[in-house]
Amino acid sequence: MKKDEVHNFCFRERFPCPYIHDGRMASMEYRFPSEDDILMFHEYLSQGYRRLDSLFYHACCEGCSSCLPIRLVAMDFTPSRSQKRTLRENEDLDVVVLPVPSITDRKVRIYEAYLRTKHEVRGETADQDPEQSLRMLHYGFDQTLEMDYYLGDRLIGVGIVDIGRDAVSSNYFYYDTAYLSRRLGSIVSCRRSFSPRE
Repeated sequence: MKKDEVHNFCFRERFPCPYIHDGRMASMEYRFPSEDDILMFHEYLSQGYRRLDSLFYHACCEGCSSCLPIRLVAMDFTPSRSQKRTLRENEDLDVVVLPVPSITDRKVRIYEAYLRTKHEVRGETADQDPEQSLRMLHYGFDQTLEMDYYLGDRLIGVGIVDIGRDAVSSNYFYYDTAYLSRRLGSIVSCRRSFSPRE
């Protein structure tokens, strides 16, 4: 297969839905992007694609739209009462923005616990190499930054954000599930620090 043919290659995969546990099958389409595709990443974002390593993918499940990405115009967004309350309750968090993502032992432990708690991943279905899985989330696209959520000196959440020409994509967010009551997945903004911590 020629290089250009590989870059234009798409395939689909079907597997038990990891989010809705009623026996339904999920369907995902994957695309190996060409250099032109990468330059047009913002166009793929607008079509519902996301990124895993250097692959673009999107859900294409028939009759279900539960996992379709939500696209918001930032200037038009108004937080709900619940979101405002969540922001107030998390004013003690700092967010450190890393222009180059990194993987540490702490992040691997948070990710493993997150999968066990939020996605019921156990036993034979457990991720046998969580660090490699994190590499596919943290790396693979040049315009990616990382947002680390700290409570004091303790890292409790990690956001991977891909930057397009006219949009940003919250590619993945995982957090310490000992802090479920903080509703970290619902935070839309908080006090930020831009110098990485040791």
